[in-house]
Amino acid sequence: MFQPVRAIAIFASVSLFAAGAAARPNTIGIGEIHEGMRGYGLTVFSGVRIDTFQVEVLAVLRNRSGPADAIVARVSGGPLSETGVAQGMSGSPVYLDGRLAGAVAWTSTFSKSPIAGITPIESMLEIPTRPMTPPPPDRYASSESGSARLFLNPAPRLEGTGALSGTEMMPIRTPVAGAGADARALAFLQNILEPYGMTVLQSGGGAIGSDSLRNARLEPGASLGVSLVRGDINVAGIGTVTWADSTTVIGFGHPMFFKGHVDLPMSLAYVHFLWPSQVVSYKVASQGPVVGALRQDRGSGIAGVLNERPDMLPVEIRISGGPQPRVVHYEVVRDTDLSPQLVTFGVVASLSELEALGIPASVEMTQVIEIEGRAPVRRKNFFTDFGGLMLAAQAGGEPIDALVRNPFAPVRIERVVYEISFRENIEAAFIKGLEIPRRVIRPGEPLVVRAIFQTYLGRQFEKTVSLPISSDTPDGVYTLRVGGADAAQRWTVARSPGRFIPDNLDHLIRLLNYEERNDNLTLEVVNRDIGMTVDDQELPSLPPSVFELMRSAVPGGRIGPILGTPLVRTQEPMGLYVLGSQEISVAVYRFARPR
Repeated sequence: MFQPVRAIAIFASVSLFAAGAAARPNTIGIGEIHEGMRGYGLTVFSGVRIDTFQVEVLAVLRNRSGPADAIVARVSGGPLSETGVAQGMSGSPVYLDGRLAGAVAWTSTFSKSPIAGITPIESMLEIPTRPMTPPPPDRYASSESGSARLFLNPAPRLEGTGALSGTEMMPIRTPVAGAGADARALAFLQNILEPYGMTVLQSGGGAIGSDSLRNARLEPGASLGVSLVRGDINVAGIGTVTWADSTTVIGFGHPMFFKGHVDLPMSLAYVHFLWPSQVVSYKVASQGPVVGALRQDRGSGIAGVLNERPDMLPVEIRISGGPQPRVVHYEVVRDTDLSPQLVTFGVVASLSELEALGIPASVEMTQVIEIEGRAPVRRKNFFTDFGGLMLAAQAGGEPIDALVRNPFAPVRIERVVYEISFRENIEAAFIKGLEIPRRVIRPGEPLVVRAIFQTYLGRQFEKTVSLPISSDTPDGVYTLRVGGADAAQRWTVARSPGRFIPDNLDHLIRLLNYEERNDNLTLEVVNRDIGMTVDDQELPSLPPSVFELMRSAVPGGRIGPILGTPLVRTQEPMGLYVLGSQEISVAVYRFARPR
């Protein structure tokens, strides 16, 4: 119902828009607020219509050791008697004595009456005084020379952080509207966003079109979306606008991610309905068109600018193997912590739509990461398991994470492309043993190896490989190693650890392009000499005295021992995921009996 008090608020809002970016709302300071004062708040309960609710101040909490003052109030009107304070109301402006007092931002679970904590407006109006331009691309990086960077971990909103002193009130959890993903994929997304105090919900559909939002704009009390994923898959956090003028919007009354200077899409939002719950109710909503960019994410709220659009990371997924080929397009926010995880979520969501998660599956996945001004990362591998598709999706996120967190130089990933082909069965084989018809051979003779495998569900088969042994191979005892990708990579890293410690961005990209295929069988014959690697240079077969001298003289970190140098190394494609490894001793002796 359109009430006169809301008309006054909208008139004031329109005046602010006309005044331009320098305008500030007519506010009431926390020192003027006292117990028993009555006023009203603005929020959306359905669609885009801004409704009013009543507010009665119960207490003013002053933090003498810091700026975290708060107002505690009883709210009523509309559906609030049934729902209490709902997720999605964060940022709902509260007016006392006709002036803007703050934003609904706090609540308590299992409350018998709708009680809200209100963040004072003074602290929220300070947010847009910080930089409202995009953050610099090298915000988390250091120089190309490779000086170490402090690796930052996600800064989750801990459950005990920021509680109102003397109460059990906590920041209202941000409802996250997800569309284009089923329940399994949304559960995966919940694991990503849970540390930030968010609740992932199935939204009423994809991004809402212009017809439903014809009369919507970001004004006090309007729904505010912060987009994380857009396209065939849509994900957005939902809150409420506290105040806006012609260029600036502030809202939420508490952090979203608590990331400080950010660049996230800011959108309109449409509320389908308010879902009541005995624990905490929430708005079921969908994001609308992007209308601006969120630039500050601070303790007392968020702030953004209108008519600017953040740079997003585009992703394309081509899937075959289901009922019909499928191509999925979406884009995710550019963020050190979120980008790799949201790209992975998109892969999980795309595969989950084919009912392909959690079933026996074998996957061939190709991933291309296009990097501005650099060589691309190209990876292709094979996965199989009861969760084979999930393993493939998560493996695709690892190189993205390594790139965006690299300590050498800013990286702009232009695009990520996946090609995924899957079959609904497990294709794996375990190495059960080795048979060597002749374990003592002459130099120049081939070493014949018969590997014995057992497939998933028990079928046995053999693979025979002939390894060429050079005619100038010294007499001695050698070790034959046969294994899958995990073993092969472990042997390679052990031989040359310096090679796998990048010292610049191009080196990192080369390493990301190296990956042992899971469906290859690796065979190698190595000697038992000791050696050393310095940086990525191998110094095999060193005399013991030289080895000890170098080990004590060369600084650590780029040095490692070599226990065995390969005489021959080969890989055989198997068409199956190879598991396990085997070793056996063989001898080369020039006076061995001939074949």
